[in-house]
Amino acid sequence: MKNILFVLLLIPFVCSAQQSGYYFFDDEDIQNIRAASQTAWGQNILAGLKTQVEERRRYPLRVPLLEGGWGHHYFCPTHNVMFTFDWNNPNRHYCTLCKRYWENVNNYDWSWVTMAHNENLKYLVASMYLYIATADTTYAGYIRDMMLDYASKYPTYFEHNSSREATSVIGRHSIPGRMFSQSLDEAVWASDAARAYWVAKPVMSEQNIKKIEDGYLNVCANMLLRRRVGENWQVWHNSGLAALGVALQNDSIIRVALDDPAHGYHTMMRWHVTNEGWWKEGSPIYHFYPLRAMMLTADAVRCRGINLYDQRLYNMLATPASGVYANLDFPSHNDGWYGESLLQQLSLYEIACQRFKDPFFADLLKTGYKFIERTTVTALQNRVDLSTANETLPLKTINFENLGVAILRSGNKAVVLKYGPHGGGHGHPDKLSISLFNGKEELLSDLGTPAYGGPDHTQWYVKTVAHSTVTVDHKDQTPATGQLVKFKP
Repeated sequence: MKNILFVLLLIPFVCSAQQSGYYFFDDEDIQNIRAASQTAWGQNILAGLKTQVEERRRYPLRVPLLEGGWGHHYFCPTHNVMFTFDWNNPNRHYCTLCKRYWENVNNYDWSWVTMAHNENLKYLVASMYLYIATADTTYAGYIRDMMLDYASKYPTYFEHNSSREATSVIGRHSIPGRMFSQSLDEAVWASDAARAYWVAKPVMSEQNIKKIEDGYLNVCANMLLRRRVGENWQVWHNSGLAALGVALQNDSIIRVALDDPAHGYHTMMRWHVTNEGWWKEGSPIYHFYPLRAMMLTADAVRCRGINLYDQRLYNMLATPASGVYANLDFPSHNDGWYGESLLQQLSLYEIACQRFKDPFFADLLKTGYKFIERTTVTALQNRVDLSTANETLPLKTINFENLGVAILRSGNKAVVLKYGPHGGGHGHPDKLSISLFNGKEELLSDLGTPAYGGPDHTQWYVKTVAHSTVTVDHKDQTPATGQLVKFKP
């Protein structure tokens, strides 16, 4: 009787999604999530989501009245590590290496607000998946209540930049937001918040719906429509607009996100992705960051009969898997966090496995899950059987000509040479730099970068002498594109 009741409770949600012609999760997705939630590993994921929601509800659920600062300021200036977020300490910020609290610094207090908004988003996403998996309307109610709170405050936030100056002017390094200090973060938040809203919409009254759409969705969409930039910023703007367009059932917004001749999805894919499939900013972290936005966009517009899961998107997913070390870590090039790993991206590959139905992605997942447990929430959507997949990815000597990175391999050992394009605003002056992996760990590393708000970013990490390469008279190299004249494995 409980199973019958479960199905009956879920029917209104499924029908409202499919019959409207707008949805984020189709019937297959919902059935997969329900089926996976009955498995041992799926129960593990649900338990983690429930813990996350319960932990958030231990603290006041009121949305901050204050606008957020720049996330890159939420780092210790001495050790370049992120402060420990604490709901009870919006004005005192703990560094685990200093063993002390940093106080009376506005930038830290303002960036604490940004962290709070991001924690709220995790709460909304966890509640969304729990509602789909269990049909318990309690979780939909959690989403409704928080979104109503945001809708009451979002219009009062002033547009401001990373210096927290009230402005709507778009400069080269300043693209203002409302809830956050930059529209990039605004679009990232909207990409998932719009999904959570849509999933919970069946439990909302018409008054609730109008308030959320007028107070948050439309205001955010109108701001992002005025933020026309480029590179990874615009890819995320397009993702946010696509999600908001679906949630608002507004095809004109979706068309701008996809087809704007200067800034749409297709233009960004054509301008900024190489034929190999690499994002042109030249580091793994700046590859996967826009890739997630592109996949969210592709998933959002499926409901309008638009298939963006094409060869170019496939290449963006498949190509990086050839550039890892044997432990699935990446060499850290340009402005990328040190220690970036393919394991951190398995949530994307769960969706890729589901959408492309290619055995390669199943092999990749099975290889990754030798190192970590299968706990990513998107695994609930992927019903592909991993038990028959291969457990080892074949890693070969390779030269990424467009990226300008060559990797020589001997068994699990590897040496990496970086010689190609500078990488734009996120490039480093490090031509001919070498990274060396002995089969288990790096012996010679490129340290990438810390948070941009820390002084060491400009004083050390983006200097030539910080890399294992050549410098003349201690001077930085000028931005350049090298040419590999011979490559002999």
